[in-house]
Amino acid sequence: MLQDVCQLGLNVKHCYIEKAAHNTFMKLIELFKDHDLKFDEIVHNFCWTFHKYNVKEKKFIFCVLGKIIKHVESVRSLQKDLDVIFEQLYHDARKEYDSGIIVRNDFCMYFDALSDILDGMEPLNVLKDKQLSDSYKWIKDFSQSNKQQGADQEKVRTVMKSTINFLCRHMNLFQDLLYPDCMYWHDILQRLSLKTTTYGICGQRTLKRFYKIIGQILTNQNSDESEILVKFMYYFYKEFEKTNLDLISLRLLVYGFSQMAAPCKVHMTQFKVRHMYSITTSYALPLCSSEHSHSTHIESICCYQEALSEILRHMTDVTIENINILIKLSIYVIKRFPDLAISNNALAISTLTKTISNLVIVDKDLLQRYLDSIVYDGIAWSCSHTLALDAELQRELNNLKQSPIYYKNYLPLWTELLNAERYRGQEQLSQHVANTIIDVCITLINRLNINVKRRNEDTVLSDVALTQSAVNQADFRVFVNIVDLYVDVIDASESQLFANTVHRFLYEVIRLSYKYPLISGFYKLIRTGMKVFTHTLEDEEEKSAESRRVEELLSNYLWHTLDLIPAFSNELLIACLYFILDAPFAYVKDMLSRTLPAFKIAFTVGLSNLELAYTALIALEIWTTKAQEQKRDKQINKLLREIIVYLEPYLRSTESSVEVSQDLMAARKRVKRVEVINTDHTLRNYQRRVLLFLGSLDHDILTSFVHEHASRNTGASWDYKELSKVCKYSMFLGDAELVIHFDRMLPRIIALARDSSDRRTKIAACEVLHSMIAIIIGSLLKYPDSETRFPTLYSTLCQAVLALGCDSDEVVCGLFHPLALQLMRFWSSSLESMSLVIDSLFDSLTNDSNPALREFSGMCLAEFMRWSIRQSTTNRMEHHVRTIIKKINNLALHPLTRKRIAAAVAFNHLYVILREEDNIVSIHWLEIFYCFVRSLEGCDDPSITNALAHIERVMKVKAESLKMSNSQRRKPHEFDNATLTYALYWLLSQCGNLDENCRVQCMELYVNVSQHIDSSAQETTQNFVHTYGIKRLNNIILKGLESSVKDISVASNMTPLLKALDYYMWLINKELLPVENFPQHS
Repeated sequence: MLQDVCQLGLNVKHCYIEKAAHNTFMKLIELFKDHDLKFDEIVHNFCWTFHKYNVKEKKFIFCVLGKIIKHVESVRSLQKDLDVIFEQLYHDARKEYDSGIIVRNDFCMYFDALSDILDGMEPLNVLKDKQLSDSYKWIKDFSQSNKQQGADQEKVRTVMKSTINFLCRHMNLFQDLLYPDCMYWHDILQRLSLKTTTYGICGQRTLKRFYKIIGQILTNQNSDESEILVKFMYYFYKEFEKTNLDLISLRLLVYGFSQMAAPCKVHMTQFKVRHMYSITTSYALPLCSSEHSHSTHIESICCYQEALSEILRHMTDVTIENINILIKLSIYVIKRFPDLAISNNALAISTLTKTISNLVIVDKDLLQRYLDSIVYDGIAWSCSHTLALDAELQRELNNLKQSPIYYKNYLPLWTELLNAERYRGQEQLSQHVANTIIDVCITLINRLNINVKRRNEDTVLSDVALTQSAVNQADFRVFVNIVDLYVDVIDASESQLFANTVHRFLYEVIRLSYKYPLISGFYKLIRTGMKVFTHTLEDEEEKSAESRRVEELLSNYLWHTLDLIPAFSNELLIACLYFILDAPFAYVKDMLSRTLPAFKIAFTVGLSNLELAYTALIALEIWTTKAQEQKRDKQINKLLREIIVYLEPYLRSTESSVEVSQDLMAARKRVKRVEVINTDHTLRNYQRRVLLFLGSLDHDILTSFVHEHASRNTGASWDYKELSKVCKYSMFLGDAELVIHFDRMLPRIIALARDSSDRRTKIAACEVLHSMIAIIIGSLLKYPDSETRFPTLYSTLCQAVLALGCDSDEVVCGLFHPLALQLMRFWSSSLESMSLVIDSLFDSLTNDSNPALREFSGMCLAEFMRWSIRQSTTNRMEHHVRTIIKKINNLALHPLTRKRIAAAVAFNHLYVILREEDNIVSIHWLEIFYCFVRSLEGCDDPSITNALAHIERVMKVKAESLKMSNSQRRKPHEFDNATLTYALYWLLSQCGNLDENCRVQCMELYVNVSQHIDSSAQETTQNFVHTYGIKRLNNIILKGLESSVKDISVASNMTPLLKALDYYMWLINKELLPVENFPQHS
């Protein structure tokens, strides 16, 4: 074993080997102190073999034993061995010590060994008065460098450093001996602290320790012996008057001055303590007004702040003004935290934690005021800088050594303020800080203006979130940074710190998320809060009522989010997916089937985002295990049958070693810094986990998957006999013609182009497919007869081109994106029916696992419509337009929510084109209006709201035309007449819909559009009453309300009652109908 080798090395009579063995052994002890390396045997063996070693060898052994005693608790019970060690150490030290002789530099090893031993042991149990007196004598002698003038100065410094270090670490042992010589030591340590040699820093540290010990001694002394205090106070006041103090002297002076506050409180008046506070303040505050941001300037403020908090501990009647001074200093330190040298970050953090520790002794209410102020201003400032992504981009573009300041520069500060170990003996203070941080988060978010607005009414995107921009960009930037900061801080801290506030945090953030469903930051915060809540729930023996309410809240919110994700994309979609996939099984056990779209999207997007794929697989593993434990095999197996097909592409993936090395070389040129990454998250490890997961599943699930996969790859839908006419290429070789038929290889080429995860294979297949499509389209033009136009082929090619035109690979996308748009123009000019192509476009719009495909399909549909209208010289081409509009109307009325959303997305892409065609508006607009109003019922999606906003805008502009009758205009069956007036009369009936969202939007539409057909909505309502009578309006309002019910609060009657009250209040608030016209009997 390694320690055996080190022990043998200590026995070798060679100084270099002994020293190397000594250093290695010391490091070994520090690194493996928690392992069972039989340290007690080592100590025992050394103790009883001291006689075998000479004095020099024993010094090395003493140092090793000191390290063992310091770090290994079990050896401290070997009292007999410890007594032997002490006796031998002091015997050797006395023998070697001679105050009149130049001392060898290795005497410092005795001090080092003693320091380590006393760190691990109770001093009173091991040190006797004689040994204590001898130790102090050695320290005092070696501190007098003037006695060693003839010695090697390097040796002198080495011994001096160990001597002062020993005194610093165990000064409390020598305080009775040190107090009579306190002025001597003050002079010695003061001179040492000014040195620029290696022991200068050691002298500064020891002087601070000296001031602290002297302050404690003077506090406990009798008032008759306070002349020492007077001397120190005189010294400090005199030094404060100097204007040329160097930075180190000033910091030590301020610290020492603050340590005199306690004895001043005992031996002098309270006025004296307040005067000390005033003097320190007069030096500290001017520094806060300076724009100087050098690290040393900030360090000085830290020293003043710590001193003020120490003095404040000993003041009576502490006022708000006193606290405000500390608040000002603390906020300055927080704001300038990134300007500190990284090595001095600990100073700022230590200053803040010590201030908090001191204030809790003064007054808990004042502490809370202090925390509220510094956390609020500190968080706001930390999050006021540029976004993390922008900072990294600026660094790369401008070739900067460091990124501009952003929230991560403040991350160490906030995480350490929550570190309980920073508050020695007052660990509960980290809980106060955590509570304040969460309260500030809620307060800040509520105060920020995070409202969004539509960028441009003509902006067409399937994801509604991408069409929105922040009303207040500055506030929204702060919000994004708050989200990132809090997610990182909470993840890096103990979950138990947030147990008291997580319930309120989740309530507030979920409430805001319902209000702003298109803001991804809320899903990130809720995900983080949910993890904390789940962790704290494990510590509860029995769930409280509050915990059960939060569980229900999270479960309902998950249900709500699952309904939204099919319409989301990009960052918003990823944030929602992580939230869903991190949910405990208890929250989703009753909605497993509804999580299918989330897994489909996660595994599809995961092909280019392996971290998301890992998260999805882990969730699937956990949920499967939990479901089997809870006897829910039927539900989970049904889900797994649909999901495992999305795992197959990962198993077919390969990573070319050449490509990987090329990527690494390219990345190496760009990388400016090294970050730690999770090397376990590799494709090879992921494939292994997928195989292990599949191997754990039921045999029937895997068998079913294999059979379904085989049936999908038969190619049975191809009519090879017909396709052979166009799926061929003639190559002329001299006098011969070589005809290459690729009708049978086309399905395989498409499959490789779409699904191959090997990039080389994929790109090669894409290039071949691109050429094949060009040949096929060219061949079709040779056959003008309609029999050679193959709708099935068109549909298959359309689906492939759409998928590849929005592929994440730039090369693939570059090939097929322009080709898809060209094909849309080509097919739009066809005289044949393109219903299968149009169906393919709409099928892609309803794809719930690929947001990019939905977006690109909408773009292609718009291109198809645009060119169909441009080329609409025949009835056949007008038929394309009618087919698309009919398809939109049918989908808008479809029972499935995703179909309705797809209709709205399609219309939003076509709106800019359709509104310019008066004929289309006149004939189809009222029918489109009807369909989308009906689609509102049970579907609260922003895409439908946007579609109705577009329709409303055209209705206002074309109101005069739509008010007139038109024989060609399509009339919905619920309209009494195909005019805008009767459309509004019908809309008035929809204002009595039981669905609250539908009802609210119909009321808003009615008021807005009525102003453009009559002078006001009031007039339109009166015209309705004049036409149909007040009884018709009353029937609309009271529809579904049972008048004979004894208990009005029954569930079936409550919703119609609320609807009726809402309707009446709307009529009254908008003054649409005079109250006297309301029916007297219902």
